Amino acid sequence: MSGAVLQQGAPSRAGRFSRARAFGRLYRKDLETLQFPVMVQALGVLAWEIFLLTRVDVWEPGLPAALSLMPLGILPIGLVWEAIQSYRAEWQTGSIHFLLACPLPGWLLASAKLAAVMTGFTSLAALTAAGAAAILAAGPGLPPGLAGALRQVPPGVWLRLAATAAAGYWLAGLATAVVFQAASAASHLAFRWRFPALAAALVVAWWALWRLGGLGHFAFGWLPDLAVPVVQAGPQGARVLTDAVFIDTGVLLGWLGGLALLFAVTGWLVQEVLEVA
Repeated sequence: MSGAVLQQGAPSRAGRFSRARAFGRLYRKDLETLQFPVMVQALGVLAWEIFLLTRVDVWEPGLPAALSLMPLGILPIGLVWEAIQSYRAEWQTGSIHFLLACPLPGWLLASAKLAAVMTGFTSLAALTAAGAAAILAAGPGLPPGLAGALRQVPPGVWLRLAATAAAGYWLAGLATAVVFQAASAASHLAFRWRFPALAAALVVAWWALWRLGGLGHFAFGWLPDLAVPVVQAGPQGARVLTDAVFIDTGVLLGWLGGLALLFAVTGWLVQEVLEVA
C-alpha cells in the first residue's frame, strides 16, 4: 500500500519540480526583457541620491532628506510602463509563438511576468530607501526642533510605522501591476486599435475593483476597521495617534478579491483566448 502511494506521489513531485524550473526560466526571460528600463531608472535614482548627499551641509536641514524620497512618487510611472511592456514585448519580439505553445498553465506564465515586474519595482524602492537613510545618517537630516520632538517617539514605533508604510507602498505597486498587466493582456484581443482597447480595459478593471470594494464593505462590514498609526508633531512634542486614521477592512478585502480575479483572468486569457496576430 505504501509503495503504491509513493508511486502515485512521485509524478506529482516531478510535476511540481518541472513547473518550478519552467517558472524560473520564464522569470529570468522576463527579467532580461525589463532589464534596460530598470537599469536606466536605477542609474537615475542613484545619481539623484548622490547629488542630494552632496547637498546635506549646503541646503537647509531636512530638505535633502525630503527630496530623497521623491523617486517613490515617480517609480509607479515606470511600473505602469513595465507592466504593459511585459506583455507587449512578446508580440514585438515574436516570442509570443513560444509562450502560447508552452504546455504550462496560464497562471504560471502570468506569475512569472508579475514577479519580474515587482522585482524591478522593489529593487528601485529599496535603492531609494537606502539613499534616504544614507542622507539622514550623513548630517542634520531634520530641523533641530522637529528632530527633538520626534525623538520622543519610541524607536519601536518608528519601525512599525516604516514597515506599515513600506507594506502599503509595495501593495499599491502590486495592485497597479496586476491591473495594467490584465489590461495589457486583454488589449491583445483586438487585432487593431490596441491603445483604445487598453484604455477601455483599464476603465473596466478599475470600475470592477470599485464595485467589488463596495461589495466587500457590505459583505465584511462586520469586521473591525484597521487602525493606521499616525505621528503628530507639534510645539509640545510628538505623540502617536492610533484613532485618527482607519481603513475599511471590508473594502480592502473586496479589492484584494478583485485583484485576485484580475490575475486569474490574465492567466486565463494567456492560456485559452489570446492568439498570435
